[in-house]
This record gives sequence, C-alpha cells and structure tokens, in this order.
Amino acid sequence: MELILISILFLVPLLPPVSGLGYEAAKVVFFITALSFTVLFWVLRFSFGFGKCDKVSFGAPLKVSGLFLLALLISSIFGINPQNSLTGKNPYLQGWILYACLWVFGMFTANFVKNTKIWRRLIFIQAVLISFWALKDWVLIHILNSYAPTYAGRVVSSFGQPNFYSGYLLLCLPLVYPLVKREGRFKLFIWGGVALTVLAIVISGSRAAILVALGLGFALLIYKLRRFKKTAVLLSAALLFLTAFLLAALLQQELVLPADHGWLRSNSPEKRGYIWQVMGEAIAQRPFLGYGLENTDSAYAQFFTRQDFNAVKNPAFYSLKNLVVDRAHSYPLDILMFSGAVGLIAWLFFIYTCFKKAKDWQRVFLIVYLAWTLVQIQSIAHLMLFFFVLGLIGERRRSSGVVKTLSSLANASISETSSEIPRYSE
Repeated sequence: MELILISILFLVPLLPPVSGLGYEAAKVVFFITALSFTVLFWVLRFSFGFGKCDKVSFGAPLKVSGLFLLALLISSIFGINPQNSLTGKNPYLQGWILYACLWVFGMFTANFVKNTKIWRRLIFIQAVLISFWALKDWVLIHILNSYAPTYAGRVVSSFGQPNFYSGYLLLCLPLVYPLVKREGRFKLFIWGGVALTVLAIVISGSRAAILVALGLGFALLIYKLRRFKKTAVLLSAALLFLTAFLLAALLQQELVLPADHGWLRSNSPEKRGYIWQVMGEAIAQRPFLGYGLENTDSAYAQFFTRQDFNAVKNPAFYSLKNLVVDRAHSYPLDILMFSGAVGLIAWLFFIYTCFKKAKDWQRVFLIVYLAWTLVQIQSIAHLMLFFFVLGLIGERRRSSGVVKTLSSLANASISETSSEIPRYSE
C-alpha cells in the first residue's frame, strides 16, 4: 500500500497533457482511477485476508477535514448546479468527488505511509524533474529559438501553467530540505537539486512564488544565524524591508494602478482587485452556503445579468462583465464562493487543527501552502500534496515489533519477580 500511494504522489505531477483532456484533467483522471484501484486492492485484502492488512484509523485532522468535506457536500447539493459541483467540470474537474478521493488518499497516507526517507527522496527527484523540464523549455525558447509550450510567453513544465508548477515546487522545498542534513554523502547533490528548483521558480515569472521562496530562504538564513543576534536582527530588518518593497510593487500592479479608471483604456481588467470586488458582492448574495463547488463562473456571470448598467457607477464593470472567471485567485475567497461562511469556518477549524497537531517541518509546509493559496489557484497536484501532508500530520502511531517485544519481556520479568517475593501475613 505504501509503495502504491507514494507512486501516485510521484507520477501525478509529472503527467504530460493527454489529447482531449489537457494538462489538468489528465492528472485528475489518472489520480481518481489509480486511487480507485488502490481502494479496491485494500478492500480485497481486508475482506479475504490476503497478506497483512491492518484496519484504518482516523486522527483528529482527518476527522475535522471530514467536517469540511461535509460542508462542501451540503453547499454543493443546494448550490446552483449540483451536477457540476459533484463531478467537477473542465478545466480543473475539482468537484466534490475529487475532494472525497483526496480525503481517502490522506486517510491511507496516515495509516500506511511510514518510510519518511523514501517519500522525501521521491519528492526531491520529482522536483528536480519538473525543474529540469521547465529549464529545458526555457532554453529551447530563449536560446535556441525553438518551440516549447508556453502560457503568456512563460514556460509551463508538466503543468500547463507557470504559476501551477512554480507553486508546486515551492511546496516541495520544506519537504525536501531535511534531506540536506541527513544525506551526508549526497549533500552537494541535494543542494544542487534545491538550487535547480529555485531557478525553475524564478524563470516561471510567478511573483507570488518568488516572493514566498525569498521569504523562506531568508527565514532559513536567520534561523541558521540565530546565535549571532546582531546579524540575525540585521537580516530580519533587511527581510522586512525587501518584503515590504516587493509587496508594495505587487499591490501597485494589482490594486493601485487598476483603481485609476484611465488605466482600463489600455489594459486588461483581469486584476485581483477588480475580481475580488465582484466576488465579494456575489458572496453577499449567498453568504451562508455559497454557490457550490465549480459554480464560480456561473455565479460571476449571474452577478452581471442582475446589474442595471444604466446606473452602474464603476466603469470597470463594463469590461469585467465579459470575462470568464472560474476561480478567485485566493482559496479562502473560493471557499466563500463554494460553501459560504459555513465552509470557511469548517476550513479554518481544519487548518487550526492541522497546526495544533503538526511537527515543525509540517508547520513550515502549512505556512508556505497558506501563503501560496492566499493569492493563487490550486491544481490537483497542490491539493494532493496538501492531503498527503495532512495524512502525515494525522498518521497512525504504531509501536514497532521491537518495542512490543521488549515491553512483553519487561512485563513478564516483573510478573516473575513479583511472584518470587515472599508475602507475610500480619
């Protein structure tokens, strides 16, 4: 079971596009199909006793995530298009069925994935392959003047979208870093792979991924120099200044410049500031249960059909009404669209439980994940990696055979010693 689960985790992000499906749908179809066979394999083993097959258990994070899935299910059933919400639709196919499969994947991970060294090494190899793919395409385009798939002139690696692959590599960094300390003989090779991963993030042009990776690197440097207090303070000040500068530049492009109505005459209205404003007004119309999974584009279009454009005061609305928007570029805002306040509260409680139960490196992963999803869209690969870490956070604690044997011997010895002690009556 462990090998099957890790193989799924390894293969899904590396899948190329399939004719008729594209990048994202091909990954989703493969993931659901592979997981279905995994569940069938486990059921047969458990039912007929083929080999060792332990019962599964559910830790606190998995139980709380089940509440989040329940909120998504209820909002999807009572949403504006239950069929789309349950099955999903192109290009992402992220309906409730996929979320249920992700939960099962996390549950199996919690119970069967125990060999940390194997999955860390595989994720490292995977990140190197994705990075090499992106760098190869970049060289083909910018140096050899040859063809390679692009999105808005940027390389896409195996994801079809530069923000997707850079975000996935970003999430891999906290998971593979412990290899640097443990793989003494291959430390130089590990550092080379990490450098290749960072370079692939940079050439993606994803400002959010670059900013979070930069913050992660500075945080690591400050941690390493924590004994040198003055140096750590200076680096912290430099980090805060650099972060403030980059955030100011990002806000300038996304919020400040688009606020100028003259800016719209020569620029596309596809900016988060405009889209979030529309999303906020749409959420206010269905604040408790939202519109259901995969119904954001329909809710967005419905919002503009109800507008009286003779009375509209925001000129951006005239440009925004023709856009097709299926995600908010912010997962908390997506959740509000999907399942309203009920879903957001369930998700926040779920994240709080994960932080409470997580180890240090798992908390770093969660921080990076939250920072990324705050301003970006998730692919199946991001969700799958998140639920994999969720499974590791809620993993089933089992005593090893050696511990059980030693414990049995100790109890037998105590019992034998106790029987030899003479007892005297009063």
